[in-house]
Amino acid sequence: MISQQLSESANTAAALRAGLCHHQAGRLSETVSCYFGILKNEPRHADALHLMGVIAQQRGDFQTAVQLIQAAIQVNSHIAHFHGNLGNTYVLQGNIAAAMASYRRALALDPADTAVQHSLANLLVQGGEFEEAASLYQRVLSLEPGLAEAHYHFGNLQKQMGNVPAAIACYRRAIALKPDCPDFHFNLAHVLHEGRFLRESVESYQKVLALSPNDAEAHYSLGVVLQELDEPKSAADCYDRALQIKPDYREASLNLGQTCVELSELERAAAAYAHLLELEPNSAQAGANSGVVYNELGSLPAAAALRRQALPPDPIMVFAHNNLGVVLAKQGKSAEALSCYRRTVALKPDCVMALCNIGIRLHSCGDLSGAVNYYQRALRYYPNCATARFGLAMVHLLQAQFSIGWEEYEFRWGTRQLRRCQRNFSQPLWQGEPLDGARILLHAEQGLGDTMQFVRYVPRVAARGGKVVLEVPAGLRRLLDGFPGALEVITQGQTLPDFAWQCPLLSLPRAFQTGLTTIPVDVPYLKADAAAAHAWAQRLAKKELRIGLAWGGSLTHPYEQHRSISLAQLAPLTQVEGTTFYSLQKGPAARQLQNMPAAMKLIDLDSLQADFADTAAIVANLDLVISIDTSLAHLAGAMGKPVWILLHYVPDWRWLLDREDSPWYPTARLFRQARAGEWQDVVNRLERELQILVSNR
Repeated sequence: MISQQLSESANTAAALRAGLCHHQAGRLSETVSCYFGILKNEPRHADALHLMGVIAQQRGDFQTAVQLIQAAIQVNSHIAHFHGNLGNTYVLQGNIAAAMASYRRALALDPADTAVQHSLANLLVQGGEFEEAASLYQRVLSLEPGLAEAHYHFGNLQKQMGNVPAAIACYRRAIALKPDCPDFHFNLAHVLHEGRFLRESVESYQKVLALSPNDAEAHYSLGVVLQELDEPKSAADCYDRALQIKPDYREASLNLGQTCVELSELERAAAAYAHLLELEPNSAQAGANSGVVYNELGSLPAAAALRRQALPPDPIMVFAHNNLGVVLAKQGKSAEALSCYRRTVALKPDCVMALCNIGIRLHSCGDLSGAVNYYQRALRYYPNCATARFGLAMVHLLQAQFSIGWEEYEFRWGTRQLRRCQRNFSQPLWQGEPLDGARILLHAEQGLGDTMQFVRYVPRVAARGGKVVLEVPAGLRRLLDGFPGALEVITQGQTLPDFAWQCPLLSLPRAFQTGLTTIPVDVPYLKADAAAAHAWAQRLAKKELRIGLAWGGSLTHPYEQHRSISLAQLAPLTQVEGTTFYSLQKGPAARQLQNMPAAMKLIDLDSLQADFADTAAIVANLDLVISIDTSLAHLAGAMGKPVWILLHYVPDWRWLLDREDSPWYPTARLFRQARAGEWQDVVNRLERELQILVSNR
């Protein structure tokens, strides 16, 4: 604060003006000469003493700065910016109490000084005096709303107070005023992460890196968010980049190793842990994880050495065994994975992660009571564990215990696989209240099949008085256009209209308290476009039984390796006399058509299906659909078409247990594996039933 309001003798005034010019131009040597000349003649010249103190501060000589500015104040204690600059110097010295006292004296003399208010507010935050700090920030911004740094610091305070929406708003205002500041974008990204706005957090971290490409912390933090979004490959790339910039970044090495284990890139994981051991030779965690990775790679001597190094074992090997279990489970080695998880629990009985993993493995093997036991053990240690509560939901729903199942299913948002699907709306979740004409957003949340299954509730929401806006994936937009009960159908990613309530589609059964006997079965509720169906009627006009076929689903589905079957295994079906088979398969599994058995008769319609509206027009003209548990099965069931669904040994919860029909789709028949992983018996039964169907035509 260099005052230009000086009243001195002509010579002194001229010297001060010259000094100020030099000072503002950064010519400190010339500035000192001017101010020193004044003090030589007038040793108690307050302004010169003060300005010499400012120069000492700028040169890093804080003790001299304090002495000079205090001398100025002794001469004239009524100049506010003297006290303000003394406070600034105390801050640089680390003398916070003295700085706050100086700022308060400055504000007593000039209550409108926004710079001092801002500085005092920052110190109050450090001292935990949040209420007074918030009041000061608000006063600063009322006087100077364009001060980007004040918005930013107010955002930091809101973040510390746990007020995520307010912090986000402050950071966004700061960025609007000063869009090229990496720190503003970084803190916005961080608080968006805290608020579970994960995609927005990714975008903000990417803006940080556009402005500051060599920010190792931003690369690392972006990796953490991407890992939570279940994008481990991109996350690993971020950790790699952070390490290139900052080779001694311990956390990045550790996370890179863990992420590569998740990707089953064990050699890369071993390299990351080896680097961490170079940084921290006595790191038990790195040694334990490396030992397990080397063990899986077959390097037993290295594994043994690293395990011996990983002491003490109890708290550390827990996570190593658990991580190996995750790898083995992904490789389909359930028994070995289960053994690893059990070793984890033997070392640490309260390891909730391992208890949940045992529950998941037991569920997949069909031991539902065992799964429940382990989920409940996990909940004894961590009552709100989302993974355990969601696991219980899967068991309860599979056993048709819908009342408790729907309640537990709401914990899905806390699980790793579904947290990225959660939407953070300010509007309340609809739980069955009367809507009285209010607009409500019903939004898809998971797969295409899930959307087709649960849009059946839309007319019922409308019947409760809701003006329904239905948000769906792009692939279903044309199919669901004009859906009964929906005032408007929009595509995910479009700008949302105003609405008062919101509900994810898979929360609607809970809102309607759906039981086994009250499932809405107004089938068909999905229909093909009449003109498109008519066009396909001419193309598919045949005397034979016309059958649509799908054998694979999305590669990102957690149970894809269990629910899918190879095309070659279905070859006997296409050889049943009196049938014509059409492939409705989409995605990577469709590539199997290029190498299908020579005797297999199958007409490929992949390229003629731009979206599910096209698929529906084809299905409308088929006599039967045969499909694994994927979106095609839901489409056929919702259209009221006969559909035979191949189910793996422990199927998804919606198909229940020990029944050949579905309460969700009256025209469906379920063909279940008798033993895990064995499809041959299922294919044999399908072939026999198909022969009977043809003979009865």
